[in-house]
Amino acid sequence: MKIFVIFFMLCLFFLATTLSRAADAFVTTDLNFRTGPSTQYAVCGLISAGELVFVKNCEGNWCHIRYNAQIGWVSSRYLSFKDGSDLYHTYTMSLVPKS
Repeated sequence: MKIFVIFFMLCLFFLATTLSRAADAFVTTDLNFRTGPSTQYAVCGLISAGELVFVKNCEGNWCHIRYNAQIGWVSSRYLSFKDGSDLYHTYTMSLVPKS
């Protein structure tokens, strides 16, 4: 029973962490929109500077986004978050939410 409770608490922690990471961001320069999280993936479009994108989550230096009803990946270094957060802009992700 103790193991189940610990497992359940960990699942809730990671679920809450993942959900809290979704955010709107502005593109700071013209940016390639890719099919995967690296320059090795195909470019499926270009997002102009100043456009607003919805960031689902980030992995390393890459963010999984939704833009104009399409899903793809962009480099995190060219995103500025609406709320002023630098959660992804620092190029790394922490599993512990900022306080």
